[in-house]
Amino acid sequence: MIMVKINLEDLKNNGSIFIEKELENLSSIDEEFLKYLKVSFQVDFIPDDLLISKGTLFVELNKICDICLNTYIHKINIPFYREYFLSDLGEIATLNLTEDIREEFWLGLPIIYRCKYLCKGLCSICGVNLNNQKCDCEKDNIENNPENPFNILRNFKK
Repeated sequence: MIMVKINLEDLKNNGSIFIEKELENLSSIDEEFLKYLKVSFQVDFIPDDLLISKGTLFVELNKICDICLNTYIHKINIPFYREYFLSDLGEIATLNLTEDIREEFWLGLPIIYRCKYLCKGLCSICGVNLNNQKCDCEKDNIENNPENPFNILRNFKK
């Protein structure tokens, strides 16, 4: 795993450092899941005590759509912003941002993965992918079927 470390003495002397790295993998992430990760951010030293790190994580993931079950590449841009106080860091010479990047990565992932915004999903009757073709199921017959457990909701009144 590539470590993202910043020499604090260089940062104090220069006032600002720009970092751009491509990380091949993170130790706790399956290689099949993570396709690409690029970190691009700037760390600024505010005299006396404050470090501000801000930038973006560019991520590509190999995912399966939760709606239609197709595999696709999911691209995400995750904003990264952290503030560090030198007084809280103690007497360290380098600031290691690897764990903070890993944390922002996990927090920036969506809960539901969709191959596209208007994914139609699968037909609940025949299972055909409605993004690729129209199914021939007779939904009217199923909705009017007396065996349908949701028919009782049609008679529900306020």
